[in-house]
Amino acid sequence: MKNFLYILPPALLAVQSFDSLLGGYFSYIRAAILLLIVFAFYVKFTFEIDAVGRAILLFLAYTLLISFKSSDYSVTIPGYLSILVSMSFYLVAYNSVESFDDFIRFKAFFFCIPLIFIITLITYTGFGIGEAVYDSYEGIRTGEGLHHNTIYTGVLIIVLSFVLFQYSSNKSRDLLFILSMTIIIFLSLRRTAIILVIASSMTYLFMANKKQALKYFIPSIMLIILAYPIYEQPLNSAIEARSSRLSFEKKYDNESRYLEIQTITRRILTFDDINYSLFGIEYLNSFGTYSTMEFPVLPTRILHTDYAVVLHGAGIIGIISYASIILLLILKSLQYARRFGFDDPISIFIFCSLLILVLVTFSGSILNITFRTTFFILLGSVMRLAQQRLEETT
Repeated sequence: MKNFLYILPPALLAVQSFDSLLGGYFSYIRAAILLLIVFAFYVKFTFEIDAVGRAILLFLAYTLLISFKSSDYSVTIPGYLSILVSMSFYLVAYNSVESFDDFIRFKAFFFCIPLIFIITLITYTGFGIGEAVYDSYEGIRTGEGLHHNTIYTGVLIIVLSFVLFQYSSNKSRDLLFILSMTIIIFLSLRRTAIILVIASSMTYLFMANKKQALKYFIPSIMLIILAYPIYEQPLNSAIEARSSRLSFEKKYDNESRYLEIQTITRRILTFDDINYSLFGIEYLNSFGTYSTMEFPVLPTRILHTDYAVVLHGAGIIGIISYASIILLLILKSLQYARRFGFDDPISIFIFCSLLILVLVTFSGSILNITFRTTFFILLGSVMRLAQQRLEETT
């Protein structure tokens, strides 16, 4: 199982990146394999579980119960299973990674995952497959694989590099690949992804040893600047195409994600329907169920933010259950950082991971099995290491 964890994230990303070119069948095969692995883990293995793992199981159990209230199982059940799979890999990783040497093996991601980003870019842009970013004239093409929140996987690799880059056996190669992937993330103009990169980098600079951090960042920034002539044209083309969405004159309260958060929160907290407020309605099947006079939406639009998905579909009990996972992660990370220092590599990774989880909760990623599985594999691994180290010093 341990070796499988090192193969799974790049395999998931590769399938999602190129499956549209191969007929779309591999996504179903991938889903079936992942379900079998998760079910086998729960049924056949005796496993250790921490407070975060118990909170995850509680959330999964509760949302399973309310899923049976859905009016369309063909929508709700596949969605639930994707969440079950991705979050379960926290427990799988927690019971597989046994030492920091095991965690160091994730440094292989520095090469293989950026390589998938690069090959995807070359394939789709080089052959003109699919639409360019925001229909820009000369923007990059990334197909379905690196579109939307799947590109967050690249952010995880950047955060991982903050901790493990010093263990790389080929620093020049890995730095080049990581920076190439970073440029692709910026060329995608996915605002949340860009915010995650910047916020994670600032967190790292704030927490880490400044000499070590600058030793990593200064060459990175210089290389990105030097490479600007290579990506100048597609970047400018994409910015021009998305100028209305990037404009500072655009009011934040007109953003659909902000409006759905505001609308769902207001409706839940009115308690006009106590059953809806407590338990929600149509978990993961929000089509046409939340439109209001103030926020009219098409019946084909689903909720986009994880916060709204959980609050609307699972009610106050559901959002408290989900928030308890984040709260327990915060408490555990503070306990660890106070013992070993905020500049400890494990502390840095946990806090950056927490930042990512909180930000994507208000952006949207809960159904993305590629990003979420990678996230929970890395989180479960590092939380096991943190727990082991705490136990060794007590």
